Amino acid sequence: MCGGSLAGKADGPRRDSGRTQNRRQRRADKRWRHRLEVVSRRQQSEYRAAASYRWAMRMCTGAVLVVVTTVLCVVSVSAAQPVGRASRVCRVPRLTGLTLSVARQRVAHAGCALRVKGTPLEGADVQTIERQSPAGGRRSGRVTVWLNPFCEREAEYGPEIKEPVVTAGPTKLVTGFYLEGGPVDRRFSTPHCKLPEPAPGAGSVDVIDPSGVTVATKTSAQGHFVEIALPAGSYTIRGTFLNATINGVHPIHTQSVVIPAGHTVRQDFILSIP
Repeated sequence: MCGGSLAGKADGPRRDSGRTQNRRQRRADKRWRHRLEVVSRRQQSEYRAAASYRWAMRMCTGAVLVVVTTVLCVVSVSAAQPVGRASRVCRVPRLTGLTLSVARQRVAHAGCALRVKGTPLEGADVQTIERQSPAGGRRSGRVTVWLNPFCEREAEYGPEIKEPVVTAGPTKLVTGFYLEGGPVDRRFSTPHCKLPEPAPGAGSVDVIDPSGVTVATKTSAQGHFVEIALPAGSYTIRGTFLNATINGVHPIHTQSVVIPAGHTVRQDFILSIP
């Protein structure tokens, strides 16, 4: 009985020692697994960092390639520009109303490029600039101009109006003297080839009523009209061109005119010349 008790007491410490070793082993295993997890997390973090670095490097390389390609394209385009074309911004000069030859000189002096549009170019020393874009004083690398047409006509020309011209006003007659014709040596450039009305020449007007009586006579100087106040009615007007002669004689033209009450009638005399 006593022997059994001693054996039991001896077995107790051995069982406690086995439990302690088991606990230590479990703790060691737990610490080992923790270390493995830590190492695994570090590896994953390092892998992600390496992947991010590779992605960033690829993006940077692509951006550098884009920049280099853009620079090369700009350099190529600049090198391919024709000689004389401006590559910088300039202060655009005012060109409207100038001939194309003068406009080219001013644009070149300002350092701009010039583009010409509008009617076909036939004479740079004659054709004028109808409009431009951008306007004078603006800053741009290029200015576009539109040309007026190249026009030719006789040396002498009359007013481009349909006569008689009747307008409300004082009851009177207005008459001018014009020459029309001559060699085609007038070269100009205006919108639709229209010229301003020329000044009338010198002349003398006789106004004759239906009974054949001369009721008024008036003479005008160069550049002035003949203006005669008359009662309303029908008249014959006889005009003498004082600024022209044919075989030493001043030409005379006659025409009829009706003057309504409260109206001014314009009826000119036009002499055709070869």
